[in-house]
Amino acid sequence: MELNDILKIALKGGASDIHLKPGLPPMFRVDGALVPLKNGERIPPDELQKMAFGIMQCTPFRTSTTWLTRQSPTIETRAYAS
Repeated sequence: MELNDILKIALKGGASDIHLKPGLPPMFRVDGALVPLKNGERIPPDELQKMAFGIMQCTPFRTSTTWLTRQSPTIETRAYAS
């Protein structure tokens, strides 16, 4: 499932928030309650990572267990579990 598909479903369902976590289906906050996507498939970690990097305006690169994102003029470090 693509991020745009998830966003369209959220808008159509009146969700205020979208919760994406590796290994779980997309979740939406509707009227204060978290609701899983009906018949939603679990999002594999690598697919979620592609979604995240797809909306970042930076170039990610990996060194061991740390993802670094190049942002002009500084470098921001984010640690991720492997």
